Amino acid sequence: MSRDTVYKESLPSPFISLILGIMVLLAALFLFLFGRQVLSGPIGRNPAPDWYYMLMFLVFAGTTVLLLNLQRLDIRIDAGGVLVRFGAFRQEYAWEDIVSAGPDQASVVRYGGWGIRFTRAEGFWRRGYTVINAPRVVLTLRQGRFRQFAFSTNRPDAVLEAIREYLRG
Repeated sequence: MSRDTVYKESLPSPFISLILGIMVLLAALFLFLFGRQVLSGPIGRNPAPDWYYMLMFLVFAGTTVLLLNLQRLDIRIDAGGVLVRFGAFRQEYAWEDIVSAGPDQASVVRYGGWGIRFTRAEGFWRRGYTVINAPRVVLTLRQGRFRQFAFSTNRPDAVLEAIREYLRG
């Protein structure tokens, strides 16, 4: 079966890119402070322990890795199914696993912003890959712990048209 892409979209976040830059600078600062204190001796009159600088470096470096994955939401619809991903975090559904698709009528408050969300809606557990200020599409699935999957898109009509075309055919 051909995997020719019929729909592709990418939703970047300038805000997360800004936060990402700040996290990189803070991680570099704490790594520098750790190295300086280990190699040159205590920093200041009441120095923090070496482990503190290393712990802070690890916290900011870990946050950087997480934000790198959440920096952009990618959507692809092709003959194989629907793929939605935040970096390494991905959800892929084959056409035989999808029962229906429709616009998400749930309040934006239910999702709470940018990222990967879990909620109950319409009597089902729903996983959501959401961005701020974009409408969402909901896939109803045949099986699984999460019977619905919602994802944001700037073009919900085009996404629904592509999905429904595959579901009919």
